[in-house]
Amino acid sequence: MKVSKILLVGVLAIAAVFAVYGGIEGPARAPLALPFLLAVPGFAWLSCPGSLKASDVAVLSIALTFAMEIAIGTLLLLCGLWSPQAGFGILLGMTVAGLVCTWTCNR
Repeated sequence: MKVSKILLVGVLAIAAVFAVYGGIEGPARAPLALPFLLAVPGFAWLSCPGSLKASDVAVLSIALTFAMEIAIGTLLLLCGLWSPQAGFGILLGMTVAGLVCTWTCNR
């Protein structure tokens, strides 16, 4: 796996953690959390994009991320445990799991 992928995911995840859990209020919160919430978890699960173009990788990343977010939100609602912070924490955990599972891409 490329170090640049880990750095990109790490920087965007840290910014989102500060936005969600750091007590940041007002208009500064959305620009910090939105890039992570749009594409990063799906990007972490793309193990070997191979010969895919950048636009294909972007579309797949966004689609995987939305699928994860819908599944997490649905499970939280059905269990009666709705909490945006808990949902974000689960999504963050799934992102880390994606990086760990795709660690051996280029080995």
